Amino acid sequence: MTTDAASPPESQENLARNKQQTESCDACGKPRFPRYKTDKSWAKHKQFCTPQDAASQSNHVARCEAPPAKRICISPEAAGAAAAKGGGGGTAATVRSPSLDELPQLVQSLKQQLEGIEFNAVQLGVTLGKAGIARDVAARLVSSSGTTTDHIGEGSVQQLAKESVSKRLREEFLKMFPATVIASHNPDLKLLLDLSLWQFEKPTPTAILLQGRYRKLVRGIPQTRWPCADCRNQKTGRYGKRHAGEEGMEQTAPLAQETCKACKGSGLQYPHSVQDLIGHTLVKAFNAEDCVFHGMGREDIDVRCLGSGRPFVLELKAPTRRSATEELEALTATVNTAADGRVELCGPLQLSGHAEPARLKGLSPDKTYTVRFRVAGSFRRPEDEALILALEGRELDQRTPVRVEQRRADLVRGRRVISLGPLVADGDELELTIKAASGTYIKEFVHGDDGRTVPSVSSVLGRRCEVLWLDVCEIHA
Repeated sequence: MTTDAASPPESQENLARNKQQTESCDACGKPRFPRYKTDKSWAKHKQFCTPQDAASQSNHVARCEAPPAKRICISPEAAGAAAAKGGGGGTAATVRSPSLDELPQLVQSLKQQLEGIEFNAVQLGVTLGKAGIARDVAARLVSSSGTTTDHIGEGSVQQLAKESVSKRLREEFLKMFPATVIASHNPDLKLLLDLSLWQFEKPTPTAILLQGRYRKLVRGIPQTRWPCADCRNQKTGRYGKRHAGEEGMEQTAPLAQETCKACKGSGLQYPHSVQDLIGHTLVKAFNAEDCVFHGMGREDIDVRCLGSGRPFVLELKAPTRRSATEELEALTATVNTAADGRVELCGPLQLSGHAEPARLKGLSPDKTYTVRFRVAGSFRRPEDEALILALEGRELDQRTPVRVEQRRADLVRGRRVISLGPLVADGDELELTIKAASGTYIKEFVHGDDGRTVPSVSSVLGRRCEVLWLDVCEIHA
């Protein structure tokens, strides 16, 4: 006597697969398979499958039931001619696929886009685009250049099409702009032709980098733009970005309906910064979109930077007037005048390479400071002076200060005091010159930060010290 073995229960994976194969859209009734095989594509279909009325329901069902459309690559000129030929009857006209013969007209239309942009060296590129191009279109482009595509795979044909278009594009571009140099490195302008759209992407002038040194002569100015602490630009749609206009960088975008009371719609915690005091004149001169400031470190808002200044690089985004590089000495004087004694450039600006910001940020030079502080109780000289100057050459253990712990890792860092002195006493107030290694927290070296910096001036004196002001006197770089 035989008995049938019990059938194993169906696996969860098979159940899920069967459910997917029988699933359909609630809005249009379209079955999920075979068109939407992945969960992502099916979720996207259901997300946008929300017709509002009967007419949209009918159109939506028609769209969902239609087979996936193949992308037709046409030129702007061919599309315009087709639209004119089709008239107002609403009948779609047949348009031509891209061909090498259309490149002169395409370059001619590009010339209009480049009006007002100064350039000498251009980087020309060709891309298949997100949609790509069909094999027959690619084969036609290759055949137009005199190359056969027999027994060549689809990927190779598309690559050959890119090369054919690129070669012809260079020829047509140089005919239109004979004084231009085609460059693969450090171009003034980047142009990219999308074969799937048969049009150029927006021309992109490459950034111009200027280097120099600045002195910050007043306190209360950050080095770079400081976003508003109250709104973080959520009410203004801005992140401290100000565009150059007829009145310079002070001109802001139109205020949103709900304006932040703290920043009054500017998006900035502080109305001025070293970045803008230097950058707004240069952005206007080069007709750039905006600027990015790269400094060799930064001083606190309430700290001045004197001496020979702090090295920096200013990156001008998408400048259309490159001839201003011949006016750097005059522009330096204009920047100093416009800054009105708040910031000063030390010497003329110079052109910089694109690798300079990274090199600048990687340096760790020693710095010399002057700090003025008050000692609780009377200053006993020479005993207290000897205790302070004995800290020269000492290694400090500095835990991340309380004032910056919200944006810095909580670590104990070793720093060295290279030299101390002279020390000038004025009653219970002292002025001390300090040369220390890069990264030393000078304020904390004086007041001790509740024991987070060891040793400190406060700890060796055994009395509380209050920092009144701090200046960076020299950056040894």
